[in-house]
Amino acid sequence: MELFSKRNNKGKNLRSYRNYHFRYRNESDEDSIRLVENDTRTRLHELLKFACSTDSFFERYMMVHDENKNEFHLYSKMFTDFSTREAGYDISDYIRLDNLEFKSEKPDDSRLFDFIEMLLIFAESTEREELVRRLNKIFKEESDPYTVHGFMIVETDYSGLRSALPLIKDSQLQKSLREYYKNNTADAQYEVMAKISASILQRITTSPTSKDQTKNYAEQLCEEVASRWTKKEYVDSLKTLMSETILNAKRMSNEISDIRHSDQSTIPVDSPKIYKLIASKNINLVELIVLTLPEKFISEQNPEELKDSYVNEYRINVNTAPRIKKRPVEEINPEDIPF
Repeated sequence: MELFSKRNNKGKNLRSYRNYHFRYRNESDEDSIRLVENDTRTRLHELLKFACSTDSFFERYMMVHDENKNEFHLYSKMFTDFSTREAGYDISDYIRLDNLEFKSEKPDDSRLFDFIEMLLIFAESTEREELVRRLNKIFKEESDPYTVHGFMIVETDYSGLRSALPLIKDSQLQKSLREYYKNNTADAQYEVMAKISASILQRITTSPTSKDQTKNYAEQLCEEVASRWTKKEYVDSLKTLMSETILNAKRMSNEISDIRHSDQSTIPVDSPKIYKLIASKNINLVELIVLTLPEKFISEQNPEELKDSYVNEYRINVNTAPRIKKRPVEEINPEDIPF
């Protein structure tokens, strides 16, 4: 398993994020990696502080009970060892684990996201879903382009499906998406991109069980997407608009020459802008569908199985309950009182 920074740094995506999110930065932030706005970071920070102040959300062996204050905080050694082994750095260099205060005024959101994923791995199985719900609520309300899928934070806007490519369930879909993004460069050949995007859109809207069921399958997809993004009374209307948009995108791919067909009945065009339009329309629909319904298209490693594998690999004692013992109250000798 790779944490957020490792998954995204392979393609130097964090550098792209940093450039893309320049509006959140200033001249003094050269060493910062700002992926979210300040309000989002503040809300995430406060949620983590709350969750880590009790023994309700995380495995007890990852928490320390300070009996003197009757408070809980993260077990520093456990998280220091785990982050060093899995991420290659000590998470406590970034955030104090006893009170969850940041150690630097310059944000590094890649490490914050790594930390969130670590916490979700070691969350109680009964509480992980509630933590994910609260995290996604923050991302959605603050309009930041991220979502938590299982326990992994996936970027849903600028990079499209790039950061989720290794997790795409369908190997052929994954291969086609890689090919599309590989061609999406400054000197892109839009005719090639239009051809690839058309096949991708066709693949994800085709019934995996029977081509005869494709129409119903595509309409069901549109309904599921619509239900995630609007109120109940507007779902049917948005579903219809989405369905019409997909049909229109497919018609353009079918009827413009050299995309899906090259026979004499197709329309020849002599402008790369037409192919660019088709490619953009197709891939935007694909990204919307896949990232709205990650459970259909993106693999989710079972966090409980992953947790168990780490417990076994690093020989974590799950039967321990770390605590700071209560200091005994010293008895006062009345003769020592100066009055």
